[in-house]
Amino acid sequence: MLNATIVENLWAKYALDNLIEKTEALIAKYQAIKQGMMHDLFTRGVDEHGHLRPTYEEAPELYKQSELGWIPNEWKVDLVENVLERIIDYRGKTPQKTDNGIPLITAKNVRMGFIDDEPAEFIGEHNFESWMTRGIPATGDVLFTTEAPLGNVAQIMTDGRLAFAQRIIILQANKRLDNAFLKYLLMTDSPQRWIRTKGTGSTVEGIKQSVFRRLPVAFPKRVEEQTAIVMRLDSLARQSENEQEAHRKFQLHKIGLMQDLLTGKVRVKVDEAEEVAARA
Repeated sequence: MLNATIVENLWAKYALDNLIEKTEALIAKYQAIKQGMMHDLFTRGVDEHGHLRPTYEEAPELYKQSELGWIPNEWKVDLVENVLERIIDYRGKTPQKTDNGIPLITAKNVRMGFIDDEPAEFIGEHNFESWMTRGIPATGDVLFTTEAPLGNVAQIMTDGRLAFAQRIIILQANKRLDNAFLKYLLMTDSPQRWIRTKGTGSTVEGIKQSVFRRLPVAFPKRVEEQTAIVMRLDSLARQSENEQEAHRKFQLHKIGLMQDLLTGKVRVKVDEAEEVAARA
């Protein structure tokens, strides 16, 4: 007969499995909502009251024809190089790595929309100044992976020092464009499709900086409209991040719980899990 500790652990595992399943469903839901919202915001934009514009079919007088299709009258199409103050490029350089020190960001760390801590690589503190001679990135700068993977986009969200290398270019927008808007813009379907069509390479698909500079982008002339779009997407991103963090927490708890089931040494309470289950 199972002892009380094992029974309690089995029940906790069951509760955690349910929480993990519900959290995964919420993450998928937020991802679908985000994709739909990004499509609407980057084809219709928002008016001066912060409301999503009617579609072209509903109000064609609010739109104009462009090389990228129908865009709001208050928007403009230009090459991405014309909305950038600077591109910092560390591709082609291989730094001396150390066991600790200043975090080194490579293309492997740049996911679609965020910078992953893994894999964790570093360069020595004493090498930072001599390594970062091509330019020091700032908080808010946008990262774009030029190959392996091609087209991932993220934004620097820390004041801490970071080193960069290997298949990344760093984009600094000029006064015409909000950096966060640029990040979301490069994640949308139209730029991503264009980037894929321009990618070259027989084994690893990549894009040259000179080609990337010719990417056509559509954006609101008013920075206030850009900011309103960013605020909507940031709010949804925070909700998704909260669920992803909860998912990681539950997965780690489950790993520990499986060890408990093997040893029977630790009693696991499920009150907290039950409370979260009610929220989910």
